[in-house]
Amino acid sequence: MAKAKLPKFRSLEEERSFWQSHDAFEVLGEEGWEVIEKGTTKVKSVYLLRVGKHGAWLRVPKSWLQKIGAKEGQKIRAWVKGNRLTVEIG
Repeated sequence: MAKAKLPKFRSLEEERSFWQSHDAFEVLGEEGWEVIEKGTTKVKSVYLLRVGKHGAWLRVPKSWLQKIGAKEGQKIRAWVKGNRLTVEIG
C-alpha cells in the first residue's frame, strides 16, 4: 500500500478533521507498529467518527463495551439529558 503524504496542520481542528477521514496505515504505512501489552493504555474518551443526516458513528473503547456486556449487532438504548449522553443495554 502506498503511503499518503502527512500534511502540516495549522490547527488542532484541522488535524482532527484529517484523521477522521484517513487511516493510520494509509498515511504512516503498515510497517513499524508496536503491539503494546493489554491494559497499559487507558482510554477515557468516546470519539465521533462520522456524522450524517440521520445520526453519527461513535468509537467507544472495547473495554467499556465488555464491562456492560455489549455484543456486536446488539441494540443499545441511548438518550440525552442536558449535555449528557447516556447509553445502556436495553
